[in-house]
Amino acid sequence: MGQEMLTSTLVLNKMRKLVSLPQIPGSLLFVDAMNCKSLGILDCSFSNPRIDLNFRNCFKLNQEARNLIIQASTRGDVVLPGGEVPAYFAFRSSRSSLHVKLNEKSLRKSTQFRACILLVNGAKFCDLFSLECRVTSKQNARTACITKEHFPGQIFSEHLYIFNVEAEEVTSTELYFVFDLSLMMQPGPINICIKECGILQL
Repeated sequence: MGQEMLTSTLVLNKMRKLVSLPQIPGSLLFVDAMNCKSLGILDCSFSNPRIDLNFRNCFKLNQEARNLIIQASTRGDVVLPGGEVPAYFAFRSSRSSLHVKLNEKSLRKSTQFRACILLVNGAKFCDLFSLECRVTSKQNARTACITKEHFPGQIFSEHLYIFNVEAEEVTSTELYFVFDLSLMMQPGPINICIKECGILQL
C-alpha cells in the first residue's frame, strides 16, 4: 500500500488514491490519514481506546466510517471533517461554551468527559493549535479543571477536534464548560473560531 508502518504508528498521509482502509493491528497508538482525499470506507476497527486518529481533509468518509472514528477512541485525540457536533455527544451547544447537568449518582472523585469542538471560518495554517477547556462548578464557582490540548499540523475549517477532559473532585451536578483556542507563533488575529461544542460523560 506504500504506507510507512511502525510498531505503534500507521502513516498514510497524502495517499490520494486510497479508497478504503483494511483491518489494522490492534497495538497501534496513532493513525495518520491526513489528505487521503479518496478515502471513504473503513473496513477496520480501532481496538486501542487510547489511539490518536488524524483524518484531516478526508471529506469522502462515509457516515459509518465517521461514526467509527468518533466513537472508537475514548482516550486519544481525534480530528476529522464535520459540519456539526454529532448527536453522540449528549450535551451540545452552538457556541464555544455549554452547561452540563449530570446525574447525581454519576458523580465521582474524578469524572471523565469526551469533548468535541467544531472549527470554522479559517484557511489552513501550518502551525500548532492550542486548545483550552475550563470546567467550572455552578454551585460554588469552583474551577474543577483546566485542560490544555495541542493539535500539531494544518488546521482546516469544518473539522471536528475530539479530546478528553478530566474534572477532579466534582461535587456539583451542574458544570460549565468553556473552550478557548490560540494559534502558537501565529501573528495577527486568529482567523478561525469555535462554532459548536459538545460533551459526553464517560
